[in-house]
Amino acid sequence: MHLIKYTLTPKGKTPSYILGDVIHGGQCAKPNNNPPPQDNTLIGVADVDANNLPDNVEIISTKQELSDYINSFCFDDNSELQPYIVSDEIDAIWTLFEAF
Repeated sequence: MHLIKYTLTPKGKTPSYILGDVIHGGQCAKPNNNPPPQDNTLIGVADVDANNLPDNVEIISTKQELSDYINSFCFDDNSELQPYIVSDEIDAIWTLFEAF
């Protein structure tokens, strides 16, 4: 299993280079310049052949790399209705990744 940055296919599906399902996928969507439904770069834990990935797919190798990436565009939201704490999201994603 790898922690990857990826986009959906032009039909909005999981890419074929992902072998099975994305676990904890679609987290921390970062807008990019692609047309919908590929208009966000997603993060997910997935089984992939690391030697045969398209050029636009990146593997996140360390928790620091994950933290730097997410902190570059996500911010804490302390709203009462649905708070979002970036460090909690980073911990949740990394913990899930390490479990595999």
